[in-house]
Amino acid sequence: MDSTTTVSGNHTGALSHTNGMYWNNTDGFIFLKMEGSSVESPTGNFQFDIGGYSAPVNNFKKIIPAFNGKTIEVQKEHTSYVNFKTDVAEILSNPYSINFYYTYNILAPNGDSQKIAKNYMDMFSVMSVIN
Repeated sequence: MDSTTTVSGNHTGALSHTNGMYWNNTDGFIFLKMEGSSVESPTGNFQFDIGGYSAPVNNFKKIIPAFNGKTIEVQKEHTSYVNFKTDVAEILSNPYSINFYYTYNILAPNGDSQKIAKNYMDMFSVMSVIN
């Protein structure tokens, strides 16, 4: 979503502020929300709300998964499908290892949120293309 739409304030449906995925006009939408429990966390829980789209912390990432030789045929009145694999473990492991003892509560754009955003950049891969 572009920054003009983000700050327009006219969000309905899935983008409605009532869905808990919007902070404010400055930080915008939460791109990734991950919550759970962990014995490693000092509180027993973790909560990651990753977002922010402007300096100094821009967590907006353009993801371009490799198609590994697969092609999509674009034709009028024909639908092609792309099946993606999502490796959720990447959020916590690559390139930054996230330890719940130290990082368990991210509720605003900051240095820790930047690490998570960089981690999830390569969590998607193309499994198949159906033309």
